[in-house]
Amino acid sequence: MKIYAALAVFVATYSVALTLSATTQPNALIWNGVVGAMLALALVMSVVPLAGPLIYDTAAQILTSSLNPAINLEPAVSLLKAASWIINIVFTAALLLYVLQVKRAAARRVIRALLF
Repeated sequence: MKIYAALAVFVATYSVALTLSATTQPNALIWNGVVGAMLALALVMSVVPLAGPLIYDTAAQILTSSLNPAINLEPAVSLLKAASWIINIVFTAALLLYVLQVKRAAARRVIRALLF
């Protein structure tokens, strides 16, 4: 979860900084910061084998449409979508190694790092 929390802080800060250029209303700043953090925390859904990146893509579309005022988070979202695919591939490979009982200790460490 440390990975997701660090990304959440980065994306929330990025979205608040972009919102500051559009408005100075406190509600809009807080809302866009929360949406930015939720974009990064939604990466946890990427660990679902095969369907994770598609689920994350849907969540990202819903969250970016709820921005108020609408700001361009496309660079951060594209980075997070790439991270979604990377997390999914690494988790699926580690899960496969764990189930096949090949390099089980390494697979356990990877799974633990991505989930906790």
